[in-house]
Amino acid sequence: MSDYNYKILATWRIEPTEPQVLGEKFLRALDTIAAAAPEIGPWLVSPRNLSRAVVSIDEAREIMPKILKSSVATVDSTPDPDYGYRLYAMNRRDLSPRNIHLSASVGGRFGDRIRFEVGFIGIPSDPDTVTYPLFRAALLAILDQWPSVWANAYAFKMDYYKASTAPGVPPHAYSRFHLPWLGYLSAPLAIGLDPSPETPGERTPDGGLLMIAAEERLDPANPEHMRRSRAIAEIMIARAGDPKGGLAPANTASLPWATWIT
Repeated sequence: MSDYNYKILATWRIEPTEPQVLGEKFLRALDTIAAAAPEIGPWLVSPRNLSRAVVSIDEAREIMPKILKSSVATVDSTPDPDYGYRLYAMNRRDLSPRNIHLSASVGGRFGDRIRFEVGFIGIPSDPDTVTYPLFRAALLAILDQWPSVWANAYAFKMDYYKASTAPGVPPHAYSRFHLPWLGYLSAPLAIGLDPSPETPGERTPDGGLLMIAAEERLDPANPEHMRRSRAIAEIMIARAGDPKGGLAPANTASLPWATWIT
C-alpha cells in the first residue's frame, strides 16, 4: 500500500459567472470523467461538503438551484456569495483509499480552486485506483470547463521534502506543486516553452502546455519519474510562482492555506 495521496489542484482565474453556470460546469466535468473512467462507478453529489445526504448525478441536474443555494460559502456561519460556492461529488459513501472525489470552490471574488483526489485527508490513495488514464481524464475535464491559470496532478505525503524518495535522487524542494505528475501551464505562462526529453508533454487546445512525468502512475521510488517530476516542479515554480518561496512551515496544518496547498 502506498503512503502517498494523489491529487489534482487547479486555480481558475477570477471571472464573473452565474451560479447556475457554475453548477452546469461542475456536472459536465463529472460526466466527462465518468465517461473516460467508467470503472469508478456513478457519482454522488453532496448538497453540502461531506454531507451524509447525497444524490445521484441525474438527481443533481434536477435540483441544482437548491444545491447551489445550500452550497454558498459561509463566513462566521453566514452565507456570503462573495466567497463563492462549494460543490462536492464522490464515487463512494465511505471514506476509503478508493474514494474518488471532485470539489470546487468557485464563483467568489478571491480566486477559485478545483480539486480532485483519490483517498482522503489522512487516508493514502489506493495505488490500483490511481491510474494515468483517470488522472489525465480528470485534469483535462477540469481544464475544459474552467480556464485554469495552472493545474497540477501530483503525489503528496507529509515531509516528502526531507528525504530522497529513491536511491540517488535528491529530495524535492518544498513547494505548492509537491511531486508533479501532470503539470499544466496556461498559454500566457507557457510562452517559449516546448516539450523536451526532460519534460515530455503536449500542447493543449487552449495553447497551454501539459508536461508529463510518467504515462503510468507516478512512482516516487522510480528515479526516472522523479527526475522528470523535479524538472516539472522547477518550471512550475519559475512560471506560476510559489507563494511560500519553497520553504515548508514548521506546522503546515495550523495555517489557513493548508487546506488547499496540499
